[in-house]
Amino acid sequence: MNATSFFRAASYVLVLALTACGGGGDDAAPPAVIGAAGGTVTGPNGAQVVVPAGALSANTAIAVAQSSAGSPALPAGMNAFGSMFAFTPHGSSFAVPVTITVPFTAASVPAGATPMLYKTNAAGAWEQVAGAAVNAATMTAQVTSFSFLLVGAVPPQITTQPADQALTEPATASFSVVAIGFNPPFTYQWQRSDDAGANFIDIAGANASSYTTGATAVATDNADRYRVLVSNFGGSSASAAATLSVTGVVVAPTITTQPQSQSVAAGSNATFTAAVTGTNLVYQWFRNGTAITGATNASLNLANVQTTDAGNYTVVVSNLVNGAAINSVTSNAATLTVTTGTTLNLTGIWITNFTCTGSGGTFSGTETLTVFQTVIQVGTNEWTITTQPDGGTFTGPLVGNAFSYSGSAPGYTESGIWTLTGPNNFTKTSNYVNVPGPGGGSCPGTGQRQ
Repeated sequence: MNATSFFRAASYVLVLALTACGGGGDDAAPPAVIGAAGGTVTGPNGAQVVVPAGALSANTAIAVAQSSAGSPALPAGMNAFGSMFAFTPHGSSFAVPVTITVPFTAASVPAGATPMLYKTNAAGAWEQVAGAAVNAATMTAQVTSFSFLLVGAVPPQITTQPADQALTEPATASFSVVAIGFNPPFTYQWQRSDDAGANFIDIAGANASSYTTGATAVATDNADRYRVLVSNFGGSSASAAATLSVTGVVVAPTITTQPQSQSVAAGSNATFTAAVTGTNLVYQWFRNGTAITGATNASLNLANVQTTDAGNYTVVVSNLVNGAAINSVTSNAATLTVTTGTTLNLTGIWITNFTCTGSGGTFSGTETLTVFQTVIQVGTNEWTITTQPDGGTFTGPLVGNAFSYSGSAPGYTESGIWTLTGPNNFTKTSNYVNVPGPGGGSCPGTGQRQ
């Protein structure tokens, strides 16, 4: 599309109709009559036209004015580097090109922009004047008709922005723009941001109207943004930023190891685990068909289970894609059985260091007896042991094969270490002290404590 067609399509029309009359601005020098011999007409700020001999066949009143009121609308995005000038009569034609000089404000030209000379044509659209030359703070060119003229710059206009892209790694993404305006061909520089658009960095070699990425990956490319700078002599225009969304390859879940049924004592712990292959996996455990709140890991750990925790446990495993669970699979049911405890009847050696105070006096000694005890498991390594046939008990953890205990019964206190020495045997070493006085225990004779 050429510049004339572009601005006609964009409706950049003149607000002042072009006529053959004189005049053209609010700061105009008196017209000068120029005939076939030619001549020079000077306007404000050094604007002028030099008419060579033979350019006109009849005397014509020519004027050069600095124009503002009633001037044509500027092209969208144009940076004007000074005032607009009207060379009249508008629409005049010359048999030989005339030389026009248009002044501008050099200090208003931004860095990187090149001043260009623009004029309105017979259709009322702005176009660039070919062959215009810059000389200090003026531009000079040859034309064959009169119109409005000014010095400025028009960066490219981006009419089609790059679009967001969504794909699955390692596919590539393509972005493109369409730009129109003066001074093609344009230059392009694509840029990328990996911090949500806060900073954009040039992509080496990405200098066309389209850009295609390399192979993508979720870890390095997801949510990156892409834009392009389109430039000409008039400056640069930045496109909107397009976002790239990258999703990992989805591998449906497969349960390779099912959770196993188990039986545990009340108060102990239980763990169910499912081994699963796949990508972007999410888990949800169920007990008897009801989802367990917070149970969203590959393993389900149950602490201090009770008989109410017994039941069938399953896990549903899914792929999580864009916030939705897909490709769900359900494990086999694993049954949890909770027992109320294990009772052991053990035979052991009881070594007692005792101290007694009673009617027979105070004495101490050591006895070694063969005894029987009932041991009840109430949890994982948690046991209740009867320390005396008359009712003293201790409950606590079995560390290795032993634990320390203390207890009491009417008439005495006792503490010691209980050690399991075999599947059905134990040794207990204790310190026994009777409690004298009313209700206190008496001191037994040798062998009586068995």
